[in-house]
Amino acid sequence: MGRVEVKSAYYESASWGFDSVAFLNAVVVIKTALSPIECFYKLEGIESEMGRVRSKVGYADRVIDIDMLSYGKRFFTTKQLIVPHPRLSERRFVLIPWAEVRPLMIVPGYNKAVKDLLEQCSDSGACEKWEDV
Repeated sequence: MGRVEVKSAYYESASWGFDSVAFLNAVVVIKTALSPIECFYKLEGIESEMGRVRSKVGYADRVIDIDMLSYGKRFFTTKQLIVPHPRLSERRFVLIPWAEVRPLMIVPGYNKAVKDLLEQCSDSGACEKWEDV
C-alpha cells in the first residue's frame, strides 16, 4: 500500500454520534503511489480482514474504522469517498493526533493548518493520550 512516514500516539475518546465503549484513535501518515480511490478500497479491505461488518444505518460499534482524512493537497469526491474528510474539523479525536504529527499541514478546503482547526474546534469531548499501548 505504501510506506508509513509517521504515526501519532494513541488517544482514547468517547464514541461520537452514538453510545458505546471508548475508542482508541491515531493518525498515520502514509506515502503511497495508489490513487485516492485505490487507497480507500485497500483500507476497506484491511477493515474487512480485521472483522469489520459495515452497517447501512448511522454510527455503530465496530472493530476498526479507518478514515482517509486527506490526500496531500487534493480534493476527491465520489459516491464512496470524500477527501478531505467532510467532518474532520468537528472532531477533536481526529485533530489531536493529527496535530501531533502534522500541526502545520494546510488542509485543503479549510485553508487552515491542522493545529488551527484544533484550536477552533467546537467539540468538547475528552481525548486523552493513552499510555498503555
